[in-house]
Formats: sequence, C-alpha cells, structure tokens
Amino acid sequence: MGLPSSGLSICTSLFTTAQAQASSFSTCLASHGVSNFSLPASTSYTTLLDFSIRNLRFTLPNVTRPAAIVLPSTKEDSSEPYYAHEMVR
Repeated sequence: MGLPSSGLSICTSLFTTAQAQASSFSTCLASHGVSNFSLPASTSYTTLLDFSIRNLRFTLPNVTRPAAIVLPSTKEDSSEPYYAHEMVR
C-alpha cells in the first residue's frame, strides 16, 4: 500500500490533543503520499468500516473505532484495508 508501517508510526505519534487529531492525521497521511483514506468525519467512513470489518470488536459501541481506514492503492493490495489507530498523548 501507499504508506509503510514506519510512516504510520510517525503519523500516530504526532497527536497531542483529540481536537487536532483528525486534521493532523489527515495532513500526515497526505504528506506521506497517501490519498486513499477515510476518516470518521467522512460520509463514507461508516460504510467502508461496516463493509470491510474483520474484527467484530469494532461493532461494539464502547470500543474506539479506527482513526482512519487506508484503502488499497492497487488491485494487488486489495485483499484487505489497513486500519490506522492513533495514540493520543
């Protein structure tokens, strides 16, 4: 996919407040060349999550959902989406 694991580590360590989280995460992903992602504020986020969910714990109301869903950039990558979780400090 478009972003190596090390890039996600960089992105997830940037957050200091929950309020800045979505903007910072979006900016970080874009700065690493990732444009094929959906954030919780996106109208497509819930549909994508429900369609691709493999871990049923995300269907529980008290479980934090992924900070972003990174979609495959090529047909070869399309076996499953990558769920990015943030680490808020």
